[in-house]
Amino acid sequence: MPAVTASPDGGAPPGQIRRATVRGSFWTVLSGLFTRFLGVVGTLILTRFLAPYEYGEVSAATVLAMTANQFSTLGVGTYLITHPDADREVMFHSTLVHVGLGFLSFAIVLLLGHNLAPLVGAPTLVRYLPGMVLTVAIDRVAFVPERVLVRRMDFGSLAVIRGGSEIVYTVISLSLAVLGWGGMAIVVGNLVRSGARFLALVARISWRDWIQPHRLNGRILRDIAAFGSVVWLGAFAVFASRRWDNLAVSYLFGPAVLGAYNLAYNLADVPAVQIGEQVSDVLQAAFARARAGDRRAAMLRSLPLLALIMVPMAVGLGVIAPTLGHVFFDKRWADVGPMLLVLAAISFPRPLTGVVVAYLQVKLRPRLAALIEIATFVLLMAALFTMGRLGPLWACGAVGLAFMARLPLTAYILHKIDQVPASQFLMPLVPPVLCAIPLVAAVLGVRAAFAATGLHHPLISLIGEIAAGGLAYIAAVLLFARRLANDLFSLLHGGFKRMPPAAEK
Repeated sequence: MPAVTASPDGGAPPGQIRRATVRGSFWTVLSGLFTRFLGVVGTLILTRFLAPYEYGEVSAATVLAMTANQFSTLGVGTYLITHPDADREVMFHSTLVHVGLGFLSFAIVLLLGHNLAPLVGAPTLVRYLPGMVLTVAIDRVAFVPERVLVRRMDFGSLAVIRGGSEIVYTVISLSLAVLGWGGMAIVVGNLVRSGARFLALVARISWRDWIQPHRLNGRILRDIAAFGSVVWLGAFAVFASRRWDNLAVSYLFGPAVLGAYNLAYNLADVPAVQIGEQVSDVLQAAFARARAGDRRAAMLRSLPLLALIMVPMAVGLGVIAPTLGHVFFDKRWADVGPMLLVLAAISFPRPLTGVVVAYLQVKLRPRLAALIEIATFVLLMAALFTMGRLGPLWACGAVGLAFMARLPLTAYILHKIDQVPASQFLMPLVPPVLCAIPLVAAVLGVRAAFAATGLHHPLISLIGEIAAGGLAYIAAVLLFARRLANDLFSLLHGGFKRMPPAAEK
């Protein structure tokens, strides 16, 4: 990928940023889809060898380890992305702060593991906790080297590393599960994956770019702390809203229900994480390098285009969920299909608001970005411990409700800080949503046709539902959202056109 060069006013030319952003989005999305595909296939096979209770126990241990990690994260990643000119001295201090705080928190959670396990309704998770803490610790050390590649917009290398490490995880975890290792197969698979990714990252960059020793500089430490003290709260709220629901479900219904819920959530999360959030990461790096006047226009343009991609994935995943459940899960995992039907809603609003959060952070408005995340977490916990108590499916509905509430809140914040009318944020999202109606009708029609003919072959029905829904959505887009589709194709075409030689220097 060509290097991004700065313009005289401190930002790179819009055309160059746009091409780098499109290429970066392509690589990150492609690698995300590949790694998630492997992960999903591996997980589906793992369910044949693991009981929901075991899967739930490992999930709870993972959340505790990741909570220790997130609690001690001082916004270092965001600091480095939003300060693209940070030198090696800053990188060293960032690594020191990030790794030092992390290892302190890991020691604490290991010491308190036996006390925390009963509180989340998973009393035997402590057998998995040390391995998951070690996994997260390796990821912690690898974090800054990975940010170095993101800052360079070297998303091709990052794609290869992520894909390769996911292959390693799938092979190791499945092999051990077949040998009867139970939940420990997941733990060891994660350990090997994290180790492989770390080795690949440090081999790709110079150690001087992230850990070359410098004399301690109080000013740099204060800058990181001042920035991170605000970003930390929002980042922790993001983590808690995406992970602590697992602990709430375990507390309310036990590890077996948590196992089914966590699997359904991870499947529902595929579009949001592997497409929406990957694009958001690329956009944050692009916003940081763009001229100040171009950021708002780029952000507003990206929202409906992202919605055009996310809506069919979220809606389609939800509507095919019952058939998907019949194809891949046995009776022990029967709850996954209905849960996935409800949870699929999360993949639509979260990536869209994630783009706005990235925009706010680059504008150095981290308090407002944090407000969106804190509000989501508060609403999520309130909904889970009220309507969620009525049953597992009600808990899934509470999660969907909390994430849908992000859209109007984000529209309100944009109006307050940039005078963006709520209609300018929300109305461009309507055409993709309306185009999803024929998608739903087509899927339900195929399902009804199979039922009417007496054919009971879930796999063939699933293939037919996916094909019919995809064709119906494409037809609806061409009829009712052609301008938006043309804009997307134009952006992709412009992003992959070869840049002039002068811009590549």
